[in-house]
Amino acid sequence: MATNFGPASLYNVFVFGDLTMSNTDAEGRVAVGGSALLSNYGVGAGISPLPPAGTDPSFVIDGDVNVSAGSNASGNTVINPASTITAYTMGNPNGALITGTPIDFAEAQRYLKCASA
Repeated sequence: MATNFGPASLYNVFVFGDLTMSNTDAEGRVAVGGSALLSNYGVGAGISPLPPAGTDPSFVIDGDVNVSAGSNASGNTVINPASTITAYTMGNPNGALITGTPIDFAEAQRYLKCASA
C-alpha cells in the first residue's frame, strides 16, 4: 500500500526542527523546518534529470541559516524571509539563494502526525 507523505514526499531529508551536519551530503532534496547549521554539506547531486535552472526548491530552510561551503547541485536554496543569515557560502550551480516559503512546515507536521496514527 502506497503512503502519501504530502509535501515531504519530494524530499530525501525532511526535518521539522534544526539540522546540524558537516562533511556529508543528501543525494536528493532537503527541507529544514528549523535552523540549518551546515558545513561542507551537499544537496541534490543525485537528482536526475537535472531540473531546469532556477526552478527547483531543492533546499528549503524555514529558520536561521549558517551554511558554509558545500553545494546545492540541483536548484534553488529557499529561505524564509524572516530568517537570519549568519553565513551562506554554499554553491548553487543550477539555482540561486532566494527567499520564500514553499513549505508550510506546521501544516506538514500536522498532516504527517495524523497520517501516522
